[in-house]
Amino acid sequence: FCSRTEIAPAVDQIPRATAWLHEACERCALPVELARDLDLALDELLANVIDHGQPDPATRIGLSLERHGDLVRLELR
Repeated sequence: FCSRTEIAPAVDQIPRATAWLHEACERCALPVELARDLDLALDELLANVIDHGQPDPATRIGLSLERHGDLVRLELR
């Protein structure tokens, strides 16, 4: 894994997740274009989960980024 973190399921946590992703992409040495695409995907996924999933405020959303050669995986759980 390049990086893992957790955030609360709240819209105000999306900037924190974005900052984490930028650092993780640098740590994984990902190309800027790919990092931008991952940033957009993360923002959309988190917004949908938080707005439409109605998660319990006591839960946490786990985020991880890993790279194995050309394979990159951004995971939310």
